[in-house]
Amino acid sequence: MNLFRITRRDLLVLFGIAWAVGLLYCFYLLGAKAMDMRRKAIIDANLTRNDIVIDNALVISKALHIYAEAHGGIFPRQFQPLVDQGYLSHIPLNPYTGAPMRIVRLGESPRLGEITLEFGQQYIYSHELGTTETRDAELLIVYGDHAEGFTKFEECAQPLKANDCWSAEVAEDMILVVGKLAISGLKLSSPYSWSRDSDEQYLTANGYTLPIQMEHDVTPGDDH
Repeated sequence: MNLFRITRRDLLVLFGIAWAVGLLYCFYLLGAKAMDMRRKAIIDANLTRNDIVIDNALVISKALHIYAEAHGGIFPRQFQPLVDQGYLSHIPLNPYTGAPMRIVRLGESPRLGEITLEFGQQYIYSHELGTTETRDAELLIVYGDHAEGFTKFEECAQPLKANDCWSAEVAEDMILVVGKLAISGLKLSSPYSWSRDSDEQYLTANGYTLPIQMEHDVTPGDDH
């Protein structure tokens, strides 16, 4: 009866094959990474001002949430605490003006490259304890020029429309809205549930009359 035997030569062949496959896989990973880096470099070199505004907003949003986690769920109302406490190295620059981004109200003009931050309340209810934790909820909006287009954030190219909260003119320059139209009473996971103020409550609590209209400078002789 012949038994299957693996010789030293067989082991060396198997080792060589495994080594070659591993080496080829490493080359594949390095090549894929190089292609990704090249693609990113091309995109970054051709960013529109809209892309830069959205990048700025994402940096600010991340800093806001890290700050809130360290401060009992409370967001800062201005950028400076984020810089003072090391959550931002600096206030991102508005690519349309070259100045640090400003916080503007909905309907305020000029607003290209600026950011709107409005805050409301969200509620996390514990069914086990029968208690409700109240935390800040934010509405973050940034503005750009849709005619300029997008290279990195093509999904933001579709203009927003008017709704019960704001007019078509107010929505015209919006290129990113974060935190809008959350669903009240959304189930998280047992034993918790989550809800927040309605959008109307959210905005009227911040002093808006709905639907929000663009603010226009009053010219001499204009009685309106």
